[in-house]
Amino acid sequence: MNEKEAREITAIYFGDAAGYINKERDGIIKELLEYGINIPIRAQNLRPRYDDVYNILFFDYGGMSGGNTMLEHFCQHWYKSAAMFPSRIYVMVSECTAAAMDDIIARNCAPQNVFTSVKRSIKAINELIKERRGIW
Repeated sequence: MNEKEAREITAIYFGDAAGYINKERDGIIKELLEYGINIPIRAQNLRPRYDDVYNILFFDYGGMSGGNTMLEHFCQHWYKSAAMFPSRIYVMVSECTAAAMDDIIARNCAPQNVFTSVKRSIKAINELIKERRGIW
């Protein structure tokens, strides 16, 4: 890995296959730009693996019908992943997805790297950018 690659922020948007993932990803990019954050985000509808390289995961499985266990399954997965990879940032980007994560957090403890909205993640993303780019 060269110096430029080491400083770049790698972000993924993982959304349900029923959604318009590129459009949803573009909405996240637009919201980040409102806070002065300009990072590329790759959209995908396949769950990233533990060994995938990324710094930030934006996740949305919201809007699925009630009783669908995939949302809870993925939120459990990201909760466990957040403990395994504390340097990564996990952002739930819809109200439904955030509510599912809140349920998991209420039964456990809140990891410092899991956020239930883009707005709540801004400080952590800015700190990550400063750290990766050596700006203090």
